[in-house]
Amino acid sequence: MRRVMIATVLAACVAVGGCGNGGADGLAGLPGLNRDWTQTPDGQYTILLKTFSRPSHVRDANYYKDRTLESTNWQGLNVVHAAGRSELYWGRYASIDDAQRNLKRAKVFQPREGAMYVYGRALVVPVPGEDPGPPTWDLLNATGTYTVVVAKFYNLPRDGVHPPVTTRKRDAVEYCRRLRDAGVAAYYYHGPANSLVTIGTFGRGAVVSRGKRTGPDYNAPVQFEKKIRDPRMVKILKEHPKLAVNGREEIVRHRDPKTGEVVESVSPSYPMEIPEKQVLPDVESFDRPGDTEPR
Repeated sequence: MRRVMIATVLAACVAVGGCGNGGADGLAGLPGLNRDWTQTPDGQYTILLKTFSRPSHVRDANYYKDRTLESTNWQGLNVVHAAGRSELYWGRYASIDDAQRNLKRAKVFQPREGAMYVYGRALVVPVPGEDPGPPTWDLLNATGTYTVVVAKFYNLPRDGVHPPVTTRKRDAVEYCRRLRDAGVAAYYYHGPANSLVTIGTFGRGAVVSRGKRTGPDYNAPVQFEKKIRDPRMVKILKEHPKLAVNGREEIVRHRDPKTGEVVESVSPSYPMEIPEKQVLPDVESFDRPGDTEPR
């Protein structure tokens, strides 16, 4: 089991001041947590408050947990540490609907008046457990520097999805299995927000970064672009040009910079660095610049 739960459910309740304006979690008029929330020791769901991916992720996650406890009476805060990241969770719930009340509280939590919402990107996820799939297929155990992402799987618990999709890890492993059965060197990677399926491993020289000046002036800014040099990677991208998102093509809309018109395109497969070498930016979607530390 790659993940190790090191923080247990906290039983202490800290009195919250300022109840006239909703208390520390900023929701006026709602009953206190101890009177109206659904948390079960064997619930299948939890609230992912925040993911930390910096080298100091262990210290950062524990800091957020401790400071949040100082400002709230939230019980059941847990920190989970994994390779290259830490995650802060809140509670366990029997269903997605049971978690909605506390999800709303989390999204509007402010450590002090006027501060940014610390957990504005919180979401309900299945309780983290053992990553399914053979260890030999796990991208974290692969050697090399680069790989090619060909599929991505998300849990889709709400927004009109019936029944909810909560099997993204299993789906990614099954996708990987089908590729392996076809003789393709496929791997899976389970991140906190999604699971990826990739093909192949490549050395550092497979992708090079080249700089190009944006103007004739010597002091003009330099724009860097990636160029693929390994013919095997080029072949994989040709054979798997479209990124499968939950098993389907993903249509994205964007504005053409030349014509100004809104056009549609299919998300392509893409090369990336293996997570052991570099944490994936798109995986760490809950720790983007602009998030505010509680102070």
